[in-house]
Amino acid sequence: MESFILMLTRLLDILIVIIASLAAYLIAIALVRRFSKTVSKRLGRDPRIQGVSVLFLTAARWILFIAVGLIVLNEFNINIAPFLAGAGIAGIGISFAAQALLKDIAAGITILVGNTFKVGDIIHINGIQGVVEHISLMATRVRDKQILYTIPNGHIGIVGVIQTSHHGKNIQPKGRV
Repeated sequence: MESFILMLTRLLDILIVIIASLAAYLIAIALVRRFSKTVSKRLGRDPRIQGVSVLFLTAARWILFIAVGLIVLNEFNINIAPFLAGAGIAGIGISFAAQALLKDIAAGITILVGNTFKVGDIIHINGIQGVVEHISLMATRVRDKQILYTIPNGHIGIVGVIQTSHHGKNIQPKGRV
């Protein structure tokens, strides 16, 4: 009888963990929707916003799935220490590999949300002066005369906006570009 009660207690604990993780996922969905709505109001409809939202929700789903899995294993007295140690080592390796990628994405979000410059602006960036042709989360493309430069957003230093485009329309630069 005691083992039956113990099993019911474990199943109830697991059910509570699953319900809490679903609630956390619903909160994540609400936060991502609010973020998307706020950014869309500032930048207009942009498919990149949808891409970032999907990325955040996928990451939240995986984090919650792994956390619930580890908690369930722990409830059945399975030693999760080796899993955690392996995840820690893997996390260190992944963080070193993804450092530049995350730096580019963070800088890209800052450029897009902060409206630092936009497509059509004439800017001076990293010793290059030209017209912004494209901005993504990862990189910015600037055309100087006939050369198209792709600059990773994480490598962008000081930006000088020489001339801004009006209402999204490209304007012709004054003087030499």
